[in-house]
Amino acid sequence: NHNQILSGSDQSFIGAGGDNKIMDYAFQSSILGGFGNIIKGKGQNVNNASRESAIVGGVINIISNGSYRTIIGGGHHNSASNAAFDSAILGGSYNTIANLASSNIIGAGSYNYIGDLGTQGGLSFPWFNFIGAGSYNEIRDGANYSFIGAGLSNRISASNFSFIGGGARNRIEHLCSS
Repeated sequence: NHNQILSGSDQSFIGAGGDNKIMDYAFQSSILGGFGNIIKGKGQNVNNASRESAIVGGVINIISNGSYRTIIGGGHHNSASNAAFDSAILGGSYNTIANLASSNIIGAGSYNYIGDLGTQGGLSFPWFNFIGAGSYNEIRDGANYSFIGAGLSNRISASNFSFIGGGARNRIEHLCSS
């Protein structure tokens, strides 16, 4: 039941649970409970800190590498990393928001991903997207203002204002709407 708040994480809070950590320079962040949850700062560079973030509960959820103003509600093995900011993962397992993805939400499900994979060279990073639930759904590389409700292995890439309600293996991968 050993919780830790490390140096430079001023105004941070851990409420309960065990083995939770707020690492160096993850200031103004909170972990309310759960087990093995981590909010990581990034060295002494305040601009790269995972600041003003929260993990409400769950097991082994991680916010790291400059993912500021981000929340993970619960579940297990969810992560927000590499400057995924102003975003939320509400629950589920193995869900990820990463790589400069901003203002995105994953509701629940498992193995869902919102982020830039670098496969569509030069496109913008994914912003303002939503995945409700399901498994192995992806919104990535230049997709903005897009929605996947649920389903299995659906993908939106390089497309704005796109919608996949559900189903399996649906793809929207061009600069158009559907």
